[in-house]
Amino acid sequence: MKKSLVYLFFILILLNIAFAMDWTNITAKDLGFIDAGQKIVENGKTITLVSTGGTKAIFDVDGELKAIITDGVVSGVWIAVDGVFDSPARAMVKIYVPFNCGDAICDDNESYRNCCTDCNCSKKSEACISNRCSDKFLNKCEFDWDCSDNISCTKDTCEGSPAECKYVKITECKKADGCCPAGCTYQYDKDCPKPDQCKTDADCDDKSPCTIDFCAGDPRKVCNHNSTEEGCGLEGKCVPIGSITNKTYCENITWVEQKQDLENCTKSYECINSCSNGICKQLGFFDKIINFFKNLF
Repeated sequence: MKKSLVYLFFILILLNIAFAMDWTNITAKDLGFIDAGQKIVENGKTITLVSTGGTKAIFDVDGELKAIITDGVVSGVWIAVDGVFDSPARAMVKIYVPFNCGDAICDDNESYRNCCTDCNCSKKSEACISNRCSDKFLNKCEFDWDCSDNISCTKDTCEGSPAECKYVKITECKKADGCCPAGCTYQYDKDCPKPDQCKTDADCDDKSPCTIDFCAGDPRKVCNHNSTEEGCGLEGKCVPIGSITNKTYCENITWVEQKQDLENCTKSYECINSCSNGICKQLGFFDKIINFFKNLF
């Protein structure tokens, strides 16, 4: 009986070695220097350098803390430290995550311990929050939306074990996050209001005598151009639609270049020559007589 137990023990050890992650043949991602408090998200895992001291760097990976001198595994993530500095606290770091946490597939390198997002928690009384299993009854929240404070410029998250709400003030000028932090402008953050197009009526002058130009709007001021009459500006006056000058004709409030022969038309003033049956062309003697009588009736 004892001999059987010994054999079983050795078999379990061999199985553990066979299925353990081989960290010797990996391609790590070089992060370079990271500062204390800086968060890195890689394949769904959140890696944070907490602090440094002497030759050690303390890391937090999804709530699991560990001090590393050269290299080690924290919550399924291999971390190597090539240099540690105390002032300011920072470290030169490489990482390797052998799985993609958050793809809804619990693969061979994942478990409820390092990716409950994919593998779920082992107990029904636990909830997976920020990729850590914790007792539902001790949690103050379960999802980020449970923590909404209805303030656009705070990032509201449910995290920790047990879980609680965290509120971080948004200070970065970044579009599509619903916040315009102090000091940001529309140029760098599209969540900020657009700047006024004008300040005074003079800013809106379109140089046309056919419009009344003014600056108005609330909260954003924009230029407005109301037509006084239909036509185009010419030498300080408003001339009617159809007026011709320098091979251009007035169309609404714009001067348009006249059309060449064989181009489509609706009015004769659109053409350099004349418009007949919807086509620009030079009229012959008989065409001119026909058009003369058409214009009489």
